Amino acid sequence: MKRHLILAGLAGLLLAIAAVPASSSTIPLSTGGTAIYTIVSDTNGSPDGTTVYAVSNGQIGPLNWYSNPITDSAGDEGYWIAPAAEQEGSTVSGTEYAPGDPSTVYEVQFNLTSGEFSGAALYMAFTGDDCVSSITLNGTPIFSSNCSGNDGAQWAALQGTINDLTGDFVSGTNTLEFTVPNYDGDGASSSGGPTGLDVAASVTYGEGAAPIPEPGTIALLGTGCLALGFLRRRFAK
Repeated sequence: MKRHLILAGLAGLLLAIAAVPASSSTIPLSTGGTAIYTIVSDTNGSPDGTTVYAVSNGQIGPLNWYSNPITDSAGDEGYWIAPAAEQEGSTVSGTEYAPGDPSTVYEVQFNLTSGEFSGAALYMAFTGDDCVSSITLNGTPIFSSNCSGNDGAQWAALQGTINDLTGDFVSGTNTLEFTVPNYDGDGASSSGGPTGLDVAASVTYGEGAAPIPEPGTIALLGTGCLALGFLRRRFAK
């Protein structure tokens, strides 16, 4: 009888331990990091999948771009990227610039399994030149702004944040797209000028506050602890 109680107690202890939530995992999505951003459309007719370039602090435009790095509430750090590596000039020069409308659309993709996507959460901070006019997750808008000429200029400041966004994820490939218009000073389509995107972001999954233990789980844990105590007393004799 005692042996059965001990075995039941040990089984309860193992079940209680198994009920503890798994630790979270993170997918980095910041610009200028390990995430792969591409251009899916721009004024120059760049084909889908065109590579973007990191833009250093010494090359980030004549208008006081937001200083690297940008950071979000999860501690991610992002750095400016652009269709060309140098964006430091004040006039059109060679291929340094991306002309204005239609806007440059940047894309980054990441994968979630069927066991991960339902509990995933997105954290993000972002800005752009001239600004970020829209962000979509798998085609669903998660941010929008009425950028219009220099009234929409956001490059010198943090434009927006997204914290703990859940939902809109799918099992398999997920796609984030950022639309970045580039206007002339009069609000019209520009013939050229500095442009770029700066994003700090990540997706976490397997995360969440530890649930309050069920009474049954508490009972199993208690039984297991009693069993361990009995074994300790028995071996001490």
